[in-house]
Amino acid sequence: MLIGSNTIIEKGVKIGKNCVIGSGVVMKNTLVGDRVVIQDGCKIGQKGFGFIPSNKKNLKFPHIGIVLIEDDVEIASNCTIDRGSVDNTLIGRN
Repeated sequence: MLIGSNTIIEKGVKIGKNCVIGSGVVMKNTLVGDRVVIQDGCKIGQKGFGFIPSNKKNLKFPHIGIVLIEDDVEIASNCTIDRGSVDNTLIGRN
């Protein structure tokens, strides 16, 4: 596994075999398969942007899912992949 500089991988993140994680990546609430490449600047597993509209005030919707990245995936630079609100966010194999 190769991890670039200034990358933050928070507690509970699991990364498979032969992965490359670029510089400046932030990962939380994420499970990563094998042979995954995550290029520089990605943010993965943060809370999404979701609100429940109300007459007086919009309520922030909780996000309790995780991000699942299956084997043999490449994620381009500066992508943001939010965790699911109720279900998981899935990036499928290949």
